[in-house]
Amino acid sequence: MMVNAHLSQMQDSGYVHAVFKTDNGFRVSSEQKKKVMPPLKAVKEQMLFENRNTIAKTLIGFLQQRKVALKNHPMGDVAVNLYEIIYSSRLKHFDELVKIIAYQCPKFLKVMPKVGSRFHNNFKEKIEPILSFCIGSELNGG
Repeated sequence: MMVNAHLSQMQDSGYVHAVFKTDNGFRVSSEQKKKVMPPLKAVKEQMLFENRNTIAKTLIGFLQQRKVALKNHPMGDVAVNLYEIIYSSRLKHFDELVKIIAYQCPKFLKVMPKVGSRFHNNFKEKIEPILSFCIGSELNGG
C-alpha cells in the first residue's frame, strides 16, 4: 500500500497535523495511524513498568536511610551519589535501570549496613535479591 503524506501547519500555534492519503483514496489522519499494541506485548510492558517502579522505590528508600545513617561517615558521599544516580534513573526503561543498578553494585556493597545493624536484614531480604537479579540479568545478556 502506498501512502502520500500532506502536512499542514497553522501559522499562529505551530500545530502540525499530518493527513495521509492511501493508494485506495482513503484519507487517514495522524490520530488514526496510532498503533495498537498486541495484548501480550501490552501485558509485558505493564509488568516491566510495575517491576521498574517497585525496584526503584525500594532502592531509593534504602538509599535515603543509608544517606542519613552515613551522614558523618566517609561512605556518606557514596550513599548520596548512589541515591542521585538511582533517583535520576527511576523513570528509565526497565532494562536500562537494570544495567545501571548492575554497574553500580559495588557502591551498594560499600554502603550496606553492618551485620549487627537492625537494617542488615532489610538489606539481605530486599536489596540483595534486587542486586543479584540485576547482575544476573546483565550476565545473561539483559
